[in-house]
Amino acid sequence: MSHCALVLPFLLVMAAAVVAAEPAAQPAEIPAALRTVRGGLPNVAAKLAKGEAVTVVVLGGSITQGGGADGYVAAVGTWLKEAYPASKTTVVNAGIGGTGSDFGAKRFDRDVLKHKPDLVLIEFAVNDGSSNATVHMERMVHKTWLAAPTTDLAFFYTLHKAHLPAYQKGVLPVAAAWHDRVAEFYGIPTFSPAFAVVQKLESKEMAWEAFSRDACHPSKDGYAVFNQAFRQVLPEFLAAGKPGPHALGRSITPGLQPYPPVLVAKPIEPVTLVTAGGATASRTWPLPQAGINWLKEPSFSDDEGRVLWRISWMPANQAGKFDTTTGADRSKWENNAGVWFEEDGCFTGSTGQGVFAGSKGGANFGAGGGQFGVLRFIAPRTGRYALRLGMGGLALWENADRAVGINVLRFAWDGKPGSPVLRFQAVKDEFLAKAKAGWIEQAEVELAAGEELAFIADTNAPGWLSWRITGLSLVVGLLRDGAP
Repeated sequence: MSHCALVLPFLLVMAAAVVAAEPAAQPAEIPAALRTVRGGLPNVAAKLAKGEAVTVVVLGGSITQGGGADGYVAAVGTWLKEAYPASKTTVVNAGIGGTGSDFGAKRFDRDVLKHKPDLVLIEFAVNDGSSNATVHMERMVHKTWLAAPTTDLAFFYTLHKAHLPAYQKGVLPVAAAWHDRVAEFYGIPTFSPAFAVVQKLESKEMAWEAFSRDACHPSKDGYAVFNQAFRQVLPEFLAAGKPGPHALGRSITPGLQPYPPVLVAKPIEPVTLVTAGGATASRTWPLPQAGINWLKEPSFSDDEGRVLWRISWMPANQAGKFDTTTGADRSKWENNAGVWFEEDGCFTGSTGQGVFAGSKGGANFGAGGGQFGVLRFIAPRTGRYALRLGMGGLALWENADRAVGINVLRFAWDGKPGSPVLRFQAVKDEFLAKAKAGWIEQAEVELAAGEELAFIADTNAPGWLSWRITGLSLVVGLLRDGAP
């Protein structure tokens, strides 16, 4: 039985028993400082003092994920080994670019608790923007201490250029202020490597261009300032507090649920498909929504046990050509089964970022972590089929000049590369305008029983970029039954 399975019943009891404080409409202005020690990190300090093995997980976005040997994750590991040579220290980088505390809370068990950490350092002050992330930060606190009450936590705040006015005013930027409110409530230490950078910028010791080549991602010299802040603050945190379990029982968020209810599959609503020529399909197979109709297994079967849909993923380096060859070599993706991510109600690639999720307005389908979604329909009968795709919107960070789309290919029994059925693409602004107007694409194709249609996400944006076509509706219908 897994560690998570052991604690889940207890979690549900605790979730129901949480007493909430009154929520605030806006964060109070909090003075910016390099560190606020609060309860310190006494439990991990005690293990280090005894020479025991210690595991540290650093959770965050691209600033955490990046940096390599120059980044602060590597620097924390180096410093711990220097300061505590008798202890075996393991530092895990759990950063995923372009993600905030909402996704961090969802993947906390998968990417943090599975390592059974002694210390968790959390960074989302940049990617949370100006949003109130209280509930997400609290969920991570509760998940940590419900699983292991002696695990220590610390929040830290990195820097975006948009934060400079707040720091120049002497206060934390909005997201960091929300995070700090949670830290104060639970007695969690916080520190701001951003504060150290701003001091250097204000004193003219460093120009912004030396710190970062864009709005937030540090250069080697920028990481060096962050790393020095870690080296200065961690010893102070480790020297504070007394070892013992961290207490829960209250929350800022009313009715806080550390874990959401278990997902239960709902039946698919029937759909009518009428072609542009006016023909009505005799049978239809609408795309089941991940997290709503389609759970756990990467294959979806009908009531007779026939597999109708599969979710796979394709490496980014197989996409980007933006022609009908994208995905045509099925050997590059057919064995890459989608991975179910329960708490986010979606299927991911092997990197753990979603490529296919459901929503009330339709599916979200695209790329995550350098892996592109592939939806596959397996023809249950021989005949002529119609397909209809509708697009509701697009989630694509910046890159307005880049295009996204879907390549639809037919894969016959002959084992040859996929043949084109339909392809659509548009740059971001054009895509959004067409989606707002009700963008529909249709096609017809002959399929033998067991042959497949593959709907393959594609873009000419950088391969690491995560994006989604939102509100995707997809229906396949039988126009002419060719079965004997």
